[in-house]
Order: sequence, then C-alpha cells, then structure tokens
Amino acid sequence: MAAACFLAGVVFAPVFTGCGPSGPETIPIRGEVTIEDGTVPSNCTVYFQPTEVPEGMPLRPATANVNGDGKFEVTSFRSGDGLVPGTYHVKIVYYTLRPGGNPEIESHWAMHTRQGDDLVVESGKRQTGKLQYRLSQTAK
Repeated sequence: MAAACFLAGVVFAPVFTGCGPSGPETIPIRGEVTIEDGTVPSNCTVYFQPTEVPEGMPLRPATANVNGDGKFEVTSFRSGDGLVPGTYHVKIVYYTLRPGGNPEIESHWAMHTRQGDDLVVESGKRQTGKLQYRLSQTAK
C-alpha cells in the first residue's frame, strides 16, 4: 500500500456583479491539485456541489478538470467562469493505474474519491487567498 497526500489551492476573484443578460454573478475559482511529492494525479476532476445559495441565485453545480501541471479553472456556465456565490461541497476524483496495468484498458485504472472542506464563495467581495486540502490516498 502506498500513501500520499494531496494539496489543492484555490484563488478567488469576482468577475460579474449581479444577474443580467450575461447571467448570474460568478466568482472565478482557480487552483491546483498535486500529490505530496509534487506529481499531478491522472485524469483528475474537482466537483463543486452547491448546498446553499443566496435567494434568487441558481443552485448550479460546477466542475474543474485538472490539467497536466495540476492547475484548474472552475466552470459553471462558461469555461473558467467560476462559481455562483454560495456554499459548496468539494469532491476530488482521480484515477491511478493499477500495478502492472495496461493504460489502454479501462478496468486497469483505480478510481479514488476524496472530500474537501466545504467552500464558501461570497457575493460582491474580492476574495483572494488559498484554500488547501490535505487528502490522503491509499492505493488500491
């Protein structure tokens, strides 16, 4: 069994300020997912499931595909637009190749799911900073 840890950083900055022809307010969310040794997990997606949003805002889930260097941008409506203000459950899903596995065969990959802390995105505020997750991985 192997053990590693994940760190995910998320940076916030508002783009839209209210509902209108361009849609509801969204706050861009960018971040990074890496394994403790600095490597990037394969086929990794971060999911954001809303649990609460301000009155009048849509209850819109979002996703972010992690690229080859571990970076991601969250998408709710349009690529990279971010999240509607509210509170979200965060889940990271990634895959590892089983020992001796063939990467061309789907059943040779093991799926891992890790929960992150809830994320609160505030309306109309410039939010900057880093949100970090320390998630342990157990190889299957």
